[in-house]
Amino acid sequence: MANPKNKPVNNFPDNKKMKFNITWTYLIIAIVLLAVWWWNPRSANPTEIDNVQFNNMVVKQDIKEVMYVQKNERVEIFLKEKSVETKEEYKEQKNNLQGPQYYMPVTDFQVFNANLNQVIEEEVDYQVAADTTILPMQRKALKEKYIFPIKQDNSKSWGGELMLWILPLVLIFLFYYIMFRPMMKG
Repeated sequence: MANPKNKPVNNFPDNKKMKFNITWTYLIIAIVLLAVWWWNPRSANPTEIDNVQFNNMVVKQDIKEVMYVQKNERVEIFLKEKSVETKEEYKEQKNNLQGPQYYMPVTDFQVFNANLNQVIEEEVDYQVAADTTILPMQRKALKEKYIFPIKQDNSKSWGGELMLWILPLVLIFLFYYIMFRPMMKG
């Protein structure tokens, strides 16, 4: 059919507004969830150390606190922020100030605690032998410099770690299903 007045044909009515596609909402939610999952500051992986390295940290008074995690059979070591920022041996941990920066496998907490107390006693004995001006009354104050809080996590939950693996996969599957559902209809 010819246009009698030579006016351009407008196939889109002026009163129709552009519709918002709900797919974009799902996409944004999926991206935000994946970003939170991947860049969680607590997800920094601590480095495994052995008993000798741990004992050196105790002697240098670099440890802020220690947490025994029973379900993983390990001790998580949190260093003092000042030590992480200033000492060269901890330079790889500067982006993980909250910690834990290190962990050490431990099968029995009581054995770990006994070994820790032995290391502290040996260091205090060494300090007293090296400095004859330290009185027996000052020995207790010297020992307190090496003591730090020891916490225990006795939880045996496996569901949280399982959800960290399953939830993102389910979200990706749902995203894929929602995005490509219109194409599946033929």
